Amino acid sequence: MSKIIKLVLFLSILAGISGGLLTYINNITSPIIIEHASEMEKENLSKLFPDSDFEKLSFNDESGMIKAGYKAGDSGYAFTCETIGYEAGTPINFIVAFDNDGNTVGYTVLSQAETSGLGDRITEEPFISGVVGKKIDEKIDLITGSTISSSAVSKAIEAAKLVFLEVGGQ
Repeated sequence: MSKIIKLVLFLSILAGISGGLLTYINNITSPIIIEHASEMEKENLSKLFPDSDFEKLSFNDESGMIKAGYKAGDSGYAFTCETIGYEAGTPINFIVAFDNDGNTVGYTVLSQAETSGLGDRITEEPFISGVVGKKIDEKIDLITGSTISSSAVSKAIEAAKLVFLEVGGQ
């Protein structure tokens, strides 16, 4: 009986130390990861609207899919979106951009883990060209064989369009 108590005590101490080390390492690396993600977002925004200064927007998004919004000087607006596709454990993160007239001028996927050859087609042509160039009142064509992923992206873009209209777009 004494041996069992010693083993339980040893494992408890080992688990406590491991948990403490993981917390310590997370506290050190978390700001670095957040900073890296912010830099990647800024880099992608600059690709969509070169030579623009970005002003972070305040807005109301009932869908919960719009994570950030930016006014790109006099060029337009960009929105960072997050939605869930077929692979429910990993979100699809992307940026969609509109000019001041409500034309979609950019779509860039930041991260996704959709099924290769099916859901990941949201990162390829012809889906990209089916998004870019659409007017604000036009629907996005879904991808056959990737309906769940492309539908999720389409819904997030529709939410971004509503926020675009709210913050002053045409």
